[in-house]
Amino acid sequence: MKKYKAKTRPTILAIDFDGTIVSNNFPAIGEPIKDAKEIINTFYEEGYYIIIWTCRGGEELVQVRDFLDNMGIKYHKINENADFDIIGFMPFPKIYCDICIDDKNLGGIPSWKEIYTMVTEYRQGMGIW
Repeated sequence: MKKYKAKTRPTILAIDFDGTIVSNNFPAIGEPIKDAKEIINTFYEEGYYIIIWTCRGGEELVQVRDFLDNMGIKYHKINENADFDIIGFMPFPKIYCDICIDDKNLGGIPSWKEIYTMVTEYRQGMGIW
């Protein structure tokens, strides 16, 4: 089991589903938001740890997983924390992350291209991940 130190572990992104990856159309799954797939997959390929965070449960959660898989959107977990060996503790029930991307953000959600710039600048500015 690989143990990470705070300065070497992946940056953990918690990404909301409805209104962030797809347009709000609950209980149906909305249309994909422009550039979401490409940017999320870029984060994944760059070594970020991706947690999809949604209020959906049961069959609706299965639909989210199926949607992400069918669309080719890469992630590590859905509604679960990163493994203990990555973060060193198990918070519950709150998802532990370094950055949360959510349409409920104060001021709304920027475009996915702006999100990419903001996240990479934050990560570089922190100089630890």
